[in-house]
Amino acid sequence: VLFSPDNRFLLVADLGVDKIFVYGFDVATGALRPADPAFAPVAPGSGVRHLAFHPNGRVLYAINELSSSVTAFRYDPASGALSELQSVSTLPPSYAGPAAAAEIAVNAAGTMVYGSNRGLDGMALLGVDPRRFTLSALEFTPLIGRTPRHFAIDPTGGYLVAANQDSGSITVYSVHP
Repeated sequence: VLFSPDNRFLLVADLGVDKIFVYGFDVATGALRPADPAFAPVAPGSGVRHLAFHPNGRVLYAINELSSSVTAFRYDPASGALSELQSVSTLPPSYAGPAAAAEIAVNAAGTMVYGSNRGLDGMALLGVDPRRFTLSALEFTPLIGRTPRHFAIDPTGGYLVAANQDSGSITVYSVHP
């Protein structure tokens, strides 16, 4: 789950039904109510897993575990509505092995989206178009460690820390500014 930047909506990624559910959130009472529309679909079989907002608060990126892709959505802060912009792969075009996308993050400048892939044991670096907020693949970087399940960018934006499930390790990478 992820709160909207203004804390008015709660967005819930549901891998099993390929939908992002949107709930209005009342800060004073903690009450939730389905938004209108109540959800946004992703492509059938994609398996939406995690969500990350662009720093502008008007674009949401969703990583899809089963299709190893990222779907970009325009986000309406007034209604919580999501409208799909595009979907791009988090795998190199020549890769044919097992893969399952895991985590997603947007850098503080809003210029880069990162997506990890288990099986490939790598990171997709996706550039963000500064006007349309669509994504293009810049690089697919192998990671040290097996099955990068979760990662985070440190508050300075200078490092990425990846937790590797099957190698039982945490690895640290420098992030190019």
